[in-house]
Amino acid sequence: MQDEQCRHRFANRTWGRRMMWPWRRRRRQSFRRAMLGWLVLGLSACLLSCQPPSEGESDLAAAVATDAGSDAAQELHEWVVIYMQGNRVGHVHTVERPVAGSDAGDREVHAEMVMKMKRFDQMVETKVDIKSREDADGKLQSFETTMRAGPLALTSTGVVEGDELQMELNAQGQTVKETLAWTGEEGGFFERERSLHRKPMKPGEERTLKMLAPLSTTLSEVHLKAVGLEETELLTGKRKLLRIDAVTTAEQAGQVTKVQETLYCDRDGFLVKSVLPTLQQVTYRTTREVALGDFDPAEFDFGQASIVKVTAPADLLERARVRYRVSFESGDPNEVFRSSGHQVVTAIDERTARIRVEPAILVDDDEDRPDEDDRAANALIQSDDARIVAMAAKIAPQETDATKLAVAIEKYVYENIDEKNFSQVFSTAADVAESLEGDCTEHAVLLAALARARELPARVAIGLIYAPQLGGFGYHMWSEVWTGEHWLPLDGTLGRGGITAGHIKITHANLKGAGPLAAMMPVVNVMGNLRLEVVE
Repeated sequence: MQDEQCRHRFANRTWGRRMMWPWRRRRRQSFRRAMLGWLVLGLSACLLSCQPPSEGESDLAAAVATDAGSDAAQELHEWVVIYMQGNRVGHVHTVERPVAGSDAGDREVHAEMVMKMKRFDQMVETKVDIKSREDADGKLQSFETTMRAGPLALTSTGVVEGDELQMELNAQGQTVKETLAWTGEEGGFFERERSLHRKPMKPGEERTLKMLAPLSTTLSEVHLKAVGLEETELLTGKRKLLRIDAVTTAEQAGQVTKVQETLYCDRDGFLVKSVLPTLQQVTYRTTREVALGDFDPAEFDFGQASIVKVTAPADLLERARVRYRVSFESGDPNEVFRSSGHQVVTAIDERTARIRVEPAILVDDDEDRPDEDDRAANALIQSDDARIVAMAAKIAPQETDATKLAVAIEKYVYENIDEKNFSQVFSTAADVAESLEGDCTEHAVLLAALARARELPARVAIGLIYAPQLGGFGYHMWSEVWTGEHWLPLDGTLGRGGITAGHIKITHANLKGAGPLAAMMPVVNVMGNLRLEVVE
């Protein structure tokens, strides 16, 4: 009877003029949350140095000298445009100015990024604001960053105190404090570009830096290798620039991720162009007029572009087990996909892997037991929020079996998050508890928060889910709850008591401190790089 009521409730609403079973409808909406927030990770490629351009670059010189209200000797402006798959999606404006009242030559760098695009026919906008205070030598003193995406306003601040960088991450009134050891040799958000300008690289030269990753509380290692001069296509024509291959390495939840970029610099070390191959993201240094010029964000649909096309049976999500063959155009999938609980990853070669997925427990979790961060409230999973605590108390209040309680929580999330808002990019658990709307990320964080509120360790998992109506796999988030013996994967968008053989896991995260962007970093190596085949 309950299924019949659900079917009737959804029959009055359509998506793309098609009706479907309740769980199918929810699943289709859930993976549509293709991780737009991940684009912000390309921000490190966009935050260019705020220095005057070299002589002879008349267009760039004009951008600095003629910017309204600026004094080229005191306040320096720089503009960058962002393209994805050949489509313009946004811009970055960076300003460097002296700190008022500072006698030591301290300077402030302020970068603003705006990105607009479609996601499955609905417009979304992400804004990032970064302020960094540095001394005369470019050493970080303090910072403040804010990301606004849908209802989420994620703010982080940091201050260097002696040999520590003391940081706070805030979302929906929940603040988490973090501390990093800080020797002074590490750089801030702009260290890569400052290093290139301080000492321009020569062909064959290599160097390694450590710098703070934007919108996170983690350090990344950046390795630069100058390849040689190349004729480079720019917005205004071709120009011979120094090609530099950059590899950024970061660690999250014990998983090491490497992101490869190609940088193009002029003879004075100024970054003119950058390319992030897996996202097909390209940035160009340009003028204010070009950066602020009109463009149609509706020309590019990031949701459609992110689907991994595959030939597979329509009932793949109903199969007891599935074997996949995955390959990367560049990089090693064996370093990205992990054996975990319900999937086993076997290397075929350095570009190819076989993944077996089935509901049975395939991998022992003894080395992946929960820690305190999987139990505690944080800025995104506010399990101590009064509304969440009250919700959790209502779910199977007498249940003592961890597995049964976890499944009951999944069912509650499935049945109570009804309204979908695809303009949201990421909401916190407290936001979702109040609005009872959202998509896969909202289901995942609320489920994790409710589990933690009932003293069950929980985290989120990030990966792919099969979408037969789109002919491939879309990026997706679900939850994992510790039952005392193993991690039980649960998908609040399906409410089926677990995941399916159509879920392929990439990584997991407790979402403490680093925030959703750092947690999703491994996806950068998958998007636009993955080839997937259903073998069996």
